[in-house]
Amino acid sequence: MLGDGALTGLIKLSSILADVLTAWLIAWALRRQGSVRHILACGLYAFNPAVWYVSTHWGQTDSVYTLFLVASVVALAQSAIPFAWLVYTLALGTKIQSIALAPLLVVVTLVRYGVRGLAGGLIVSTVTGTLLAAPWLITGHLSDALRASIIVHNKIPGST
Repeated sequence: MLGDGALTGLIKLSSILADVLTAWLIAWALRRQGSVRHILACGLYAFNPAVWYVSTHWGQTDSVYTLFLVASVVALAQSAIPFAWLVYTLALGTKIQSIALAPLLVVVTLVRYGVRGLAGGLIVSTVTGTLLAAPWLITGHLSDALRASIIVHNKIPGST
């Protein structure tokens, strides 16, 4: 059996790994901007005390959906529309607050890639979201899952 410290470490490991991958993704996305700029951007993220406090001390998993959101923006900038929408949907599946990026994703996709690009992105997102929700769809408990997600994330007064 794992001790409390080992279990806590394993739980926090996904967030720590996501923080490291996000820093790498930022550096990779800016690789053509010059060595100083991409190293500086990576370092500013990687050595930001708030990032590490949230993941390692507080134990929040915000870095997981942050990784998906950054990957979505980078993919969109690289013209990888289906992948951008896929990882965006994974971010939504991780934390509902990811919805805040939706207007940016929709507008940039529409302006840069037209209606066809937006339709393709929405199709990928719909299929991915359906696959993520499949266990609840199959058992007929999708409304329960949505209600629980909204209550937990928004702490609706009077909710149980």
